[in-house]
Amino acid sequence: MTTVSPAGDTKKVDVALFMVNPEGWLVPTVTEGSPIKDLKNGQVVVDHTLSEDGVKIGTVLVDKASGREWTVAGFVQNESYSHSPVVFLNEQEWLAIQAGLRTSQGTADSNAPVYSAIAIKGAGEKVDSLGAALPKTEVITKSDAVSAIPGYKEEQGSLLMMIAFLYVISAFVLAVFFYVITIQKTSQFGILKAIGTRNAYLAGSVSLQILVLSVGSLVISVLLVQLFESILPASMPFQLGLSTLALTCALFVIMSMAGSLFSTFEDGGVRRTILDKLDLEVAEGELVAVMGPSGSGKSTFLSIAGALLEPTKGQVLLDGASIMGKNTQDISDVRLQQLGFIFQSANLIPYLKVEEQLALVARLAGTDKNKIAKRVDELLDTKMETLDREQFPALSTSIHWGIVEAEFRLNDIVDETLVSNVSIIPFVGEQVVVFQIDNGKWELPGGTLEPGEKYMDGLQREVMEELGAKLLTYQLFGQFHCMSSASEPYRAYIPHPHFVRLIGYGEVELVGQPLDPVDGEQVIAVEVVEIDEAIKRFEEQNRYDIAEMYQLAYMLREGSKRE
Repeated sequence: MTTVSPAGDTKKVDVALFMVNPEGWLVPTVTEGSPIKDLKNGQVVVDHTLSEDGVKIGTVLVDKASGREWTVAGFVQNESYSHSPVVFLNEQEWLAIQAGLRTSQGTADSNAPVYSAIAIKGAGEKVDSLGAALPKTEVITKSDAVSAIPGYKEEQGSLLMMIAFLYVISAFVLAVFFYVITIQKTSQFGILKAIGTRNAYLAGSVSLQILVLSVGSLVISVLLVQLFESILPASMPFQLGLSTLALTCALFVIMSMAGSLFSTFEDGGVRRTILDKLDLEVAEGELVAVMGPSGSGKSTFLSIAGALLEPTKGQVLLDGASIMGKNTQDISDVRLQQLGFIFQSANLIPYLKVEEQLALVARLAGTDKNKIAKRVDELLDTKMETLDREQFPALSTSIHWGIVEAEFRLNDIVDETLVSNVSIIPFVGEQVVVFQIDNGKWELPGGTLEPGEKYMDGLQREVMEELGAKLLTYQLFGQFHCMSSASEPYRAYIPHPHFVRLIGYGEVELVGQPLDPVDGEQVIAVEVVEIDEAIKRFEEQNRYDIAEMYQLAYMLREGSKRE
């Protein structure tokens, strides 16, 4: 190692001096100028990174250690030692430098040539015989020689550790990312399962989406890496080979697909008895209505009858044959060919167009494509002529509520005959409780009353269903007096057109998991957070109305404590 400067310039550059046999196989390819074998005394070939320091062919370099001057006769690519560019000398220059060093050090035999290493090609017996013939020499592999470079092993160890941790961290991030995506599609999966979609189809669909996302992201990433590589200075020790790039991309795709396998759901480990001692037979053509309050088991019963759930005990017979114990493929065929569902509210697959929605079940059943297309055309031309077959993700806006005029009143005098809904800002100590449903939204705890239900009874039920909590106290602070323009109420039993929605705050105690009635909102998270965090989450989802209610409740509660 030494330091050189262009003649007449004070700028210093650290370089490594190399000499190789000009006729040997170690000679690098010269990309510009004279090859090494044609070098004359006083001429050198240098690495291209020196061009960024103003070095060009014909530049005279001055060695600060020996005072010798060399004229640049050519350039080579990617030749460095310990991150320093290499300067290649011919044998005469090398021997002259060695002689000068020995003279200054008072070493004998100053004219004897000294070489740092002798490189040979060979393996197995040739290497063994060479080691035996030269007992005072050490024969090592190329990789061992590279590892012996000062600082190389330590540097590579640190880099490899960082790369390994990046792979591990990426695996966790990808798994969480695809888990969240899967959660957001829970309702869609439920619809597809209900109409008889097989698990293999759903798994293949999710895997294909993840593969497309992963490959697309990798393409963008590779383009960005190549862009940055093109603008990095040549002296920057960065090189990304095709094999390394391909291996990295393959590993990321594998980790993405592996991460998608963890996108599963649990019931929280809580075992509940929903239906017990149910004995019912429905004849062909018979119409049966099942009635009961929220959480009474209506949806669970329909899910069992529709082969979506299997009871822990008993039998379910369809046309006299049991559907219990069938494998997932056979039970999917039962739902597809023998059973049908009409959902309480319209449920569309948001990424399918109208004609694709109509053809979905027939396509899953393997119906001929021409028959499907003909039937879809018939439906759209005769029964649904007002619909655009290309329309998605929604056919129209909701008409449940009509136009509602609401007036917020700060009071606690309640007319029970007008109450339709009740909500709460729940507190646990000095913190508030928030919950998230399966569409990813954070919501305000509470809901619509059941027929004949008092608002306090309804609030206790809602708090247990949505939060898994016991209501301890409740302080009503406001009412929304609403007037709806709809021709009928969104539920037959609630007051109409004038109805009242109550809101207050209170203390709760988290005692278990949310009950998650099958026909209600499915809760995926319940958290106790600071008031600022709760407000932030609602505002991030543009739910400023809920954020303001949490802020108001917190202020009123703090004020009441001071009083």
